Amino acid sequence: MYKNEQIKRFQLFKQQLAIADKKPFSQPALFTLLGKIGYIQLDSINVTNARSQDIFLWSRFKNYRNTSYVDSYTKGGAVEVYLNALSLMSKDSQLVRNLYRMNLAKLQNDVNYPDYIKIYRQLIQVGRVYKKDFVSNHNLPQWEMSKEDNAIDKLWRAGLIDIQRDRSFRKILIAAKDDFADSPIDVNELEKQVYADLILLTFNNLGIATKTDVFNGAHFRKRLFDSVFDELLKEKQITNITAEGQDHYILASDLDAFHHNDIFPNIATLLTPFDNLIRDRARTLRVFGINYKLESYTPAAYRKLGYFALPILIQDDIVGTVDLRFDRARKQLGVNRLVWKNEKVNNRANSAILDDILQRFTEFIMH
Repeated sequence: MYKNEQIKRFQLFKQQLAIADKKPFSQPALFTLLGKIGYIQLDSINVTNARSQDIFLWSRFKNYRNTSYVDSYTKGGAVEVYLNALSLMSKDSQLVRNLYRMNLAKLQNDVNYPDYIKIYRQLIQVGRVYKKDFVSNHNLPQWEMSKEDNAIDKLWRAGLIDIQRDRSFRKILIAAKDDFADSPIDVNELEKQVYADLILLTFNNLGIATKTDVFNGAHFRKRLFDSVFDELLKEKQITNITAEGQDHYILASDLDAFHHNDIFPNIATLLTPFDNLIRDRARTLRVFGINYKLESYTPAAYRKLGYFALPILIQDDIVGTVDLRFDRARKQLGVNRLVWKNEKVNNRANSAILDDILQRFTEFIMH
């Protein structure tokens, strides 16, 4: 029977967070990473002078420069896709292709399809354009979408337009295709394929997981999830193992790496609140023993960790969180709040390691 330590270490291995000697960043290296873990969540919050996606890449690559990921859009290898949240994915991903096909089939059955295509044709004529310059209605209440916004969202999800970003995270629309193949009519079959892809992607992020962990990995419908999960078991793409006294599962293709490699993570870094490693908060509490929560939308008086607290990963453990804020006027990074997971032990050694991490992080955000 396998223990929690093995579950934790294997997830760090799968998340490319097990080796201190990180590879240098390059566009091919980014596409390789996306091929392994599937996606990087994108977010606009910028209180540390680096957004979540940049912190994610800094934690995994040597010599990563802030906002360098945006070049991957123009290189044509990466696209924005909505999974559980806005995400950067490889354009060659089977999941991306199946999502596009499924959403296009749904779009073509929408009563407003002709109106959406009118806007699509307009975008083709305009060419590459900032969304703010294309969508003129900015007088709606916050979070309410105009007809143009709604059309752009549906066209994007169907793969008919691409969304790119500049280094200030401003949205750029591109509708480069003037023709597209009709999508298959059987939306249900496409949805099954998407479910299978999502389940496999979840295992690529978790490593070893309970069925509940996998179910929490996306917005699944329970009955269809159970059916597709059982089919993957039957096809032996995933297999059952016992860990911590209960049923867990793993990709069959991961068994050799799990059984025959000694994994002893040796890394010290900060994680973004949207890191794939900790997306499932309940699993994070169970596996890493830390009750982590993003408190950006929590009233200041009720925050325990801070507005944008970053988890501190040292070797194979998340030892605490540090809430940082960059003072742009003074060009200085400050620590608002530091919370150790275990305040009852002597955290002197962790403090020294954190000082080094913060020095490296400061150098990163200042370049």
